[in-house]
Amino acid sequence: MIKRSYRYLIFLVLYFQWAQCQNSSNLDSLLHVINTGTSKTAVIDAKIEAIYPILLSGDKKRAMQYYKEALRDAGSLKYTKALPLLYQSYGKVHYALNDFDSALFYFKKAYAGAKQSGNKILELKALNNIGSIQFLTGEYEKSLNSYTTSLKLESECKFPEGSIISINNVAKIYLSLNVFDEANRYFRKAEKCYLKAGNFGSLIYTYDGLSEISHKLNNKDSAVYYALKSIECAEKVNDVYSLGYGYNNLGIIYNQNKNFDEAKKVLQKGLKLARKIDDMRLVMTVYCNLGFAHEQSDEHHLAFECYEEVVKLEKTHKISIDRKDIYKFLSVFAAKKNNYREAYDYLKEYEATKDSMYNIEISQKISEINTRYETEKKEKLNLLLQKENQSKADQINAQKATRNYLVIIIVLCCLVILGALLIFIKIRKVNAQLAEKNEAINIKNITLEDQKKEILDSIHYAKRIQNTILAHKDFLNANIPNNFILFKPKDIVSGDFYWATKKDHLFFLAICDSTGHGVPGAFMSLLNIGFLSEAINEKGIEEPNKVFDFVRERLINSISKEGQRDGFDGILLCIDSKRKRLTYAAANNEPILIVNGEIKELSKDKMPVGIGIDKTPFRIFEIEMNETDTLYLYTDGYADQFGGPKGKKFLYKKMNQLIADHANLPLQEQKEKLESAFISWKGNLEQVDDVLVIGIKI
Repeated sequence: MIKRSYRYLIFLVLYFQWAQCQNSSNLDSLLHVINTGTSKTAVIDAKIEAIYPILLSGDKKRAMQYYKEALRDAGSLKYTKALPLLYQSYGKVHYALNDFDSALFYFKKAYAGAKQSGNKILELKALNNIGSIQFLTGEYEKSLNSYTTSLKLESECKFPEGSIISINNVAKIYLSLNVFDEANRYFRKAEKCYLKAGNFGSLIYTYDGLSEISHKLNNKDSAVYYALKSIECAEKVNDVYSLGYGYNNLGIIYNQNKNFDEAKKVLQKGLKLARKIDDMRLVMTVYCNLGFAHEQSDEHHLAFECYEEVVKLEKTHKISIDRKDIYKFLSVFAAKKNNYREAYDYLKEYEATKDSMYNIEISQKISEINTRYETEKKEKLNLLLQKENQSKADQINAQKATRNYLVIIIVLCCLVILGALLIFIKIRKVNAQLAEKNEAINIKNITLEDQKKEILDSIHYAKRIQNTILAHKDFLNANIPNNFILFKPKDIVSGDFYWATKKDHLFFLAICDSTGHGVPGAFMSLLNIGFLSEAINEKGIEEPNKVFDFVRERLINSISKEGQRDGFDGILLCIDSKRKRLTYAAANNEPILIVNGEIKELSKDKMPVGIGIDKTPFRIFEIEMNETDTLYLYTDGYADQFGGPKGKKFLYKKMNQLIADHANLPLQEQKEKLESAFISWKGNLEQVDDVLVIGIKI
């Protein structure tokens, strides 16, 4: 029988009472406000409230779109009151997508914003969700501290018990510790509370917990009953994610009860929903359990198809699950079909997986030996203490009883010494085994170091290639004598780039920020440079805006056919030495011009060079510039850097003022001032993005 532990991945304890209580009519009213509302702030609030219910209904794309629009509009209106609620909703989106690090980041931002604004309900929800993520990642002590704080705050605010803080969370901790009586008591308490409130979203997790307790106590009928109750609640609130996991959960229970026909039915439902919500880990889990049901029903061909699909999905999506028994089955089945080459390949995969599992088993055995050793020591120590206490009482008795007691002590000491000797022999044997394993680990570590060095050498070589493609300093100086370039990639290679070319009397300078940074960003920068060069040098396009139109079309036709939004933001400057004319095109990034110490923010198009909401042609802009004026072109890395005493972003306004304050200095001194200010602001924090700033005088 193939053993699986996927059941306990199903309902993690995160408590989204607000989102789960949304019904379809409420969502319809929110969409009505979004589509017809006249108040901008009301539309923002409706989008925030609709994000998570829309995601649960399976429309991930629209949920992400509402988040971006709400964040943009709240920033434009300076509607800061909405930001904590927006971070809370976005944290729930990341949780549903299994991105727990990002979920924790946004829950902490929501918690901080709620405390600052005095929103006690949101503060409680965010703190509860923080505790849930800490529980999921194994930080049980931090999780308990978060729950204790939130329960105390709920009581102080005189909220009804369970109205803000999930009772399910406390029950889940007891369940994870196998304290079933306490877990059952809290789940029963949660059931009573949430039934009274009509909170079916929270009842999903209550009934799943009761099903899990029944399963662990081998109460088969109860496990099925509560699993069905959990599915019923998920259907009432249209929670597609929980419904998909619920069918998989029920299928596992049917498999363990040997009711394979029912297992296949519900697992097919779960597979359909998993495909709908695009949760590949759930898809793989359902295929594993469906394959097991077919295997136990002697439908080996169907089982083979399911297991083979798991292997394909794992390689495609880079998601690892316990697949040792799958490879073993695939190998045996391939051999039965006389496909010995395929059987051999699966057998190799099985052996490799078995070796990795062996290392885990060794660590577990060591832990068990240490635990058993400590337990035996404590038991013997307690026994000695009991005997010593008894000896004090026996001193009142006769001399004969005292002698007998001393004999007992001597016998016990001999037993303790003998036990300690046996344990010492066992530990020496284990240590010898560990020494052999450590030697093997050291060899593997050396191999990993060599592989790491090869990878870094390759990336450094890629950096040299990228540097040769960027605009050469001598070439820039020959065409724009007065300039400085501040270029600080976040990683070894960069997604930001500056590139220049000259055609007859036209000199072009591009300052761009490609999608991503590091190696992916570097690949995009090389592709973008190639398209820019093709537009100007091969197609003969002379207007900067038409160059951007051409590159956008090339990007869409080349790499955006499946909806990717790769491309770049940037500025393409054209200096016409014959007509004494300076023109440019700008995609999301705007140049600034310092005239007599004053900042002039020049025009731009609010769209990227790539797939965007707006697909209108780019505009061309002209700059009237005197010899005393200075033009600055930059990407977003400088302004987006976190730092300072409060760990906040530098921001564009502060950056532009810093440039204006030093605009009267020679250009190289300006570069030094900007670089020094950036390093001072960043401090010990990590650089978040590539940094590129160019200043020129014409």
